[in-house]
Amino acid sequence: MKKFGLVLLCALFSAQSVFATSCGTNCEYTLENGVLTIYGTGTDGAGAITTHPWKASDVTSVSIAEGITTIGSYAFQGTKLTEVTLPSTITGIDFAAFNGVKTLQSINIPSGVTFIGQQAFQNTALTSITLPEGVTSIGKMAFNGVKTLQSVTIPDSVTSIGAYAFSGATVSNIICSEENLRKYMSAGGGFTANAQIMCTTGKCEDALKNTKYANLINNIVKYVQEVRQPDGSINIYKHGKLIGFKNKRIYTVEEASKLSKDMGNTFRIRYK
Repeated sequence: MKKFGLVLLCALFSAQSVFATSCGTNCEYTLENGVLTIYGTGTDGAGAITTHPWKASDVTSVSIAEGITTIGSYAFQGTKLTEVTLPSTITGIDFAAFNGVKTLQSINIPSGVTFIGQQAFQNTALTSITLPEGVTSIGKMAFNGVKTLQSVTIPDSVTSIGAYAFSGATVSNIICSEENLRKYMSAGGGFTANAQIMCTTGKCEDALKNTKYANLINNIVKYVQEVRQPDGSINIYKHGKLIGFKNKRIYTVEEASKLSKDMGNTFRIRYK
């Protein structure tokens, strides 16, 4: 009987906990069979991950519920995550949150995120990163050592890119402003031999001049944005400037006049 009791006790202590445990401010989690489930206990599920009591090597996937606002420092460092879907309520990703997750190949960054902390994704295996409009800062060494990174989108809202933020990256596609292109290169970011560079504002040609990437000036692709209208037609903008329409057969006099002025003789407009 004593032997049975001892075996049972050992089994209980060695099993991964499926009981809810605190992981920060109004934050609880369960961990079962490698699946980490995190949820908030505040109003409307609000909460913040400010501690990381789980054993990193036990975590292979994570589910974060709506309401969680912050991914705290070191939250998933050293785990075995391959993919992460963050809730729309996330506003920030703190210091080294995913540092060293060498299996992490993709992640979505919600539109409410305003900052990427220092070393947040250092030494991961991300292949692409699209930062939403609203992100203002990318911390020092945020994507340092991510040699697999192929595609980067930096919104115009970004005003600060920390030192070595992209050191080790050699991307084949990048979308950003002229100013942020300069910051990307200053932060150690590089390009493949046939990289395509799309510039949202400014002149990326000027940013590349007198750098070791001057040979890529001919690879610059002008940034074109298409916006669907309620009537099903599509307005086409280049660098924020209306340059054309799709699926639209009838133009107002104002629209036709504007296009004639903006585009000169590049195409004909038929009034109706």
